[in-house]
Amino acid sequence: MYVCICEAVSEQDILDLVGAGASTAHEVMEKTRAGTRCGSCRATVKSLVEGDGPVSTECADSAPTCGVRRLRMIRSASSAA
Repeated sequence: MYVCICEAVSEQDILDLVGAGASTAHEVMEKTRAGTRCGSCRATVKSLVEGDGPVSTECADSAPTCGVRRLRMIRSASSAA
């Protein structure tokens, strides 16, 4: 799903950056340019970086590929290291 249509940035693009170490919405926006045009996606980018969503309605709590669940698992692994 696209989060930023203006810059063609997907939810997966953002999750991949967070998995690679990006820790703030500003950092993600800087790297992807999401939120730099109309700005309507800034809150969504922030929510994704903070692990609050959004995710597909097909995402179930038990799904290992759920975006939020995956992000939390990545963060937990990073914190433990």
